[in-house]
Amino acid sequence: MMRNIIKNILIQEAGKGTWSEPIYSDSPGMVPPQSYPGANYNYNTKIYEKFPITKDLFFKALQLVIKDKDKDWFESNTELTDSLWYRNSEMGSVLKLIGFGSSKSSEGLTSKMFWAAHDNYEGIKTGTITNYDQLELRALVEYKVPLFESAREYKTIYWAPKVECYSRDDAYAEVLYDEDGVYDSWEYDGDPSYQEESDEWDSEGKELDGDIEVVKTVYPAEQGGRDEEATTEPEPRDTYSSGEEITEAFGPSPEENDILDDLDGLIIKWGNSRYGKQLKKVINKYKNLPLNEKHNKKSIK
Repeated sequence: MMRNIIKNILIQEAGKGTWSEPIYSDSPGMVPPQSYPGANYNYNTKIYEKFPITKDLFFKALQLVIKDKDKDWFESNTELTDSLWYRNSEMGSVLKLIGFGSSKSSEGLTSKMFWAAHDNYEGIKTGTITNYDQLELRALVEYKVPLFESAREYKTIYWAPKVECYSRDDAYAEVLYDEDGVYDSWEYDGDPSYQEESDEWDSEGKELDGDIEVVKTVYPAEQGGRDEEATTEPEPRDTYSSGEEITEAFGPSPEENDILDDLDGLIIKWGNSRYGKQLKKVINKYKNLPLNEKHNKKSIK
């Protein structure tokens, strides 16, 4: 018992046993644990461990999946529009026959199995590939996926203007019926009484914001036992980039642009005064009106 406690302390002090740095066994005959992501949390030792599997069992799993799924199934699952969980769970119904669970910690290994079966389908099906070391295995690659999210935030603003009056009612009327906007909230941003409180946050969900980039190769590809740095991933598809292709757009007319230029001149003249700020809000509101445009959206959900 004491030996295990000391071992766990040494592992944690060395930076191992976390989700990003799980402990693992790379003994001979095992699938290299660095070649697939994911980790399993051990509630007894309180540390993360890499899900282990032998090369023989890995190859047996590929044979079972290929026997159960045809080539069309593999092709249809290479371009997903939903979570990887659904693909992995379909494989899990077969993998459980060899005692392989479908837990979150094993999803990375299941994905490795999927691509190994996809890329070696014919060889395993015909029997020309008979063991793990003959497989062509993809590199485990770290990608950078740029995202953006459009959100609307609703806030409650508190502020307390100070006015010189002869009664409470006069003070109320002076501040509430403020025709010139002297006591509007933006005029008091920075005042000691000014506070903002977020009431609601409404998001439209994350979307892809550019091309997915390769950061680094985590584990090299294997070609029948020969390591290669290059990944065997197919050529990038159109859905790996996002953006909007504007096919038709109509902006402000030349006359409207002249008027906007004149108004911009007034903003410069009035500076940060109340009138300058109000005019700037009106101009920005006009400039941000949606264009009459047709969009061809491309995104990965």
